[in-house]
Amino acid sequence: MSDKEFEKAKVEAKAKARKVHDAAKTIAMEGKPINRDWLDDGNYENTNEATKTWEKCTIHLKAKDARSYSEWVTITLDDGTVLLKTYYYISDYSGDFDVSTFRTGAWVDRLITYAEKDVAADKERRKQAELQEKLKPFSEIDF
Repeated sequence: MSDKEFEKAKVEAKAKARKVHDAAKTIAMEGKPINRDWLDDGNYENTNEATKTWEKCTIHLKAKDARSYSEWVTITLDDGTVLLKTYYYISDYSGDFDVSTFRTGAWVDRLITYAEKDVAADKERRKQAELQEKLKPFSEIDF
């Protein structure tokens, strides 16, 4: 593999890892956005964490917002094998996405699909259930 091909493969892997990072974040947050309220529920440094189990993996998200915003995502198999370890950083002046571990495989596309379809569908079901619960008292009124 030439240097040019290696650099191209590295860029492609980083882009795929970013998609996995975002999908894992969606799963860990159950489709909810990371917002100020969630971050403020954390400790004094506005750091908060979310952990979810997916298939035979544990997805761990940690986010911090102090002078700059940072996210760490780690996906670990039950046996301790790290499949993904990423770091996303953004400040007023710059941003960076770093991949320290990324083991590709069939799980990558399954995780992305799960985040895009199943988590979104579950979020919509919860939203509809909440709406039905709020409207319930009105359905008992005779007009």
